[in-house]
Amino acid sequence: MTPEPDPNAQLCDILLASLARLAETGETEAACLLAARAYAALRLDAPDGPGASTCSCTD
Repeated sequence: MTPEPDPNAQLCDILLASLARLAETGETEAACLLAARAYAALRLDAPDGPGASTCSCTD
């Protein structure tokens, strides 16, 4: 039986791809601001750090 994809991991992949695309198109400030907001949201969810969260956005 194939395990179902983790929605949190899928969202992290989408976020990383979106941030990379923004940076590639010269929107580095927007990419940084969105990355900071995402990090803060994960930090609120896991006060011990992003590693404590279910998201593996550490690439």
